[in-house]
This record gives sequence, structure tokens and C-alpha cells, in this order.
Amino acid sequence: MQKKRKWTRWINIILMLYGCIGIAIYYLQDKILFHPVSLPANYSYTFREPFREVNIPFDTNANINIIQFTTSAPVPKGVVLYLHGNRDNIGWYEKFAGNFTKNGYEVWMLDYPGYGESAGRATQSGMYAAAEAAYRTLAARPDVDAARLYVYGRSIGSAAAVRLAGRHPVAGLVLDSPFTNAWDMSRAHYAILPRFILRLSLDNLGGIRDVHCPVLVFHGTADRLAPTEMGQRIAAAAPGGAELVLIEGAGHNETYALGGRDYRDRLWRFIK
Repeated sequence: MQKKRKWTRWINIILMLYGCIGIAIYYLQDKILFHPVSLPANYSYTFREPFREVNIPFDTNANINIIQFTTSAPVPKGVVLYLHGNRDNIGWYEKFAGNFTKNGYEVWMLDYPGYGESAGRATQSGMYAAAEAAYRTLAARPDVDAARLYVYGRSIGSAAAVRLAGRHPVAGLVLDSPFTNAWDMSRAHYAILPRFILRLSLDNLGGIRDVHCPVLVFHGTADRLAPTEMGQRIAAAAPGGAELVLIEGAGHNETYALGGRDYRDRLWRFIK
């Protein structure tokens, strides 16, 4: 009898701990997912590529900071709206802008709320709203043609990119290391947790079914964060089909580095 009470006590303790962990994860999901590095509002960037800063109203108390990397071409061929991953800020991703500017494209790279000079708190809804605001600002410019506006989403930025491409006219959608949705990611990394505590959706697999522009997907074969089959499933679910490029041996943050010339050639065949 005493042994039974002891086991019952331990089971209750385990259940209490499980419940506490579940509650913490429920309320801290945005903090677990987003890892911004914020900067003072008057911070002065120094980049290798020519650029301008653009601040657009986000809500009554905040602006979204965008870096417009310009091209030396007399007339830009088009614009790439670059939606970065969950870490750091534009300062870490600016190295990718030259891939586009040297080929005649402008790059608009934004920081989500809580990142860089963008005020606010880093959340799923904030990321979506910031991407929408950036798209509306671009689409309102008389020199921007939707037929030459490409959306590029990296990692978590793929969720905002898929959402935009499914709701607005764009020339093409590029996804680098995308995941299917938050639930699949939860099962892959936190399988012990029940689905009902998951507040986030980040549903690329569902959203891609609304995308009717050309789609290019890059994914590493050694991606342990968003397994390769996630990129494969997204590509297969695109209504018009998608070009899937698997980078052999590349982890989640290595597709560009290990993809090398082939990565860039595939990108430029897509963004003509």
C-alpha cells in the first residue's frame, strides 16, 4: 500500500511538471520562436551595398524599418521583398542583397517588430502585419510593377512570404529552408506536447495551395531543424508545381553557402 502511494505521488509530481511546462510553452511560444536583436531607433547602418532607409507606419506607436538596397542599373529590373529568418536583424542578412542588386534588382529587406530599429514585440501576427505593410508600400509606388515583384522567404520568413503570395499578385515566390507548419515542427522537436497548447500556425503547407505564381524551393538534405521532407511536401502542394532544389549536405542555415554557384544559377534562372 505504501509503495502504491509512493508511485501515485511521483505520478502526480510528473503530471504537475508536465502541466507547468505546457503552460509555460503556451504563453512563451513567441519568445521561443523569435530571437530578435533590437537596435536604437537612431542607429546608423553601414552596409557594403548602396542603400536607403525607409520607415513605414505600423500602428499608432511604431514604425517598421526597411532597408532598400539599390542597384546601379539605370532602370531596375524589378524588386525583391526579402523576408528573413527568426534570428538577429537586417544586419545579419544584408550579405544576401548583393545577389540581387548586382543583377539589376532592388531589394527591400524589412525587420519585423522587435527586430533592429522596428519597434514593437516579435510575434507571428506582427511578422505577418509587417510583411503586409511592406507589400502595400511597394505596390503603391508607381515605379513598381507586380509582374516584376518577387517575394523571398527564408526559414520563418517563408510563412510570411507564402501568406503574401497567396493574397497578392507577385511575379514569383522563393522559399529557402521552409517548414510545413508549426504543428509539424512541434511534433518533430517537442513530440511529447499536445496539440491544443500550440497557439501558432505558420501554415506553409496550407497556404501554398493559394499560391498561383511560379515557386522555387531550396532545402538542405541535412536540415535537422526543418527536415528535408517538409520542403518536398510544400513543393508538391503548390498548385502549379514548384522547382525543388535540394542542396546536398546542407543544414538549415547552410543552403546558400554550400549551394554555391548552382544555388545562384537556379535563383537567376527563376528571377529573370
